[in-house]
Amino acid sequence: MSTAIDGTIPSLAQLVADTIVRGGSSVAAFARSKDIPYVSLMKLINTGQPPRRKSVLDPLAKALNISEEAFAASLARSKQNPSPAEAPRQSDNAANPFHAALLRLVEEKSFTTKAFAEAADLSVLTAAKLLKRGELPGRATTHEKLRNLLSLTEIAYRDLLASSRPVDDDKDADHPAAGYVSSSTTTAPANTTKGELFELIDRLSPAQLVALKNFLLSVL
Repeated sequence: MSTAIDGTIPSLAQLVADTIVRGGSSVAAFARSKDIPYVSLMKLINTGQPPRRKSVLDPLAKALNISEEAFAASLARSKQNPSPAEAPRQSDNAANPFHAALLRLVEEKSFTTKAFAEAADLSVLTAAKLLKRGELPGRATTHEKLRNLLSLTEIAYRDLLASSRPVDDDKDADHPAAGYVSSSTTTAPANTTKGELFELIDRLSPAQLVALKNFLLSVL
């Protein structure tokens, strides 16, 4: 009579796949650096069938850097019910919450980079940078397009930006959404003073300052 499988114990295949992803390595590079046969490693990941040879299991246990008990439990589970590793989601390795939100959208919609660019009305180059690096855009128009694509309110989008900015960003402390000016806040009230205008200008990014200068030159 077989013992019931504890669902909280990860399979050996998943442990290996997750370890490789966290290390930012390829399967081949991981196998080579840990002295594990590449064919055995691929078979484990793709089928869930654990290696039988001690000469493979020993370096594998060492490479995973887990306790002997944890390794034995995962090995037992994989022997009883072999299951291939699930492909990791890109959003699990996002650079920040903003990056994760974009990657989740891409995963949910099954977007290619080109499809994402078209949906956001951005160039493919800009889209690729956003999805690969997770850097926050500098243009207000780009922010507005992404906010609409993510179906977020202005407040929710600003909160997302605030949570994604580096802690040492000197613009964050007082202006958590610096760099993004929504369409509803770009028009100054009639009683705006010069001091208030100067304060608003101080919040602008370098790119926005250039745009403001060009605008002023066009109307003066």
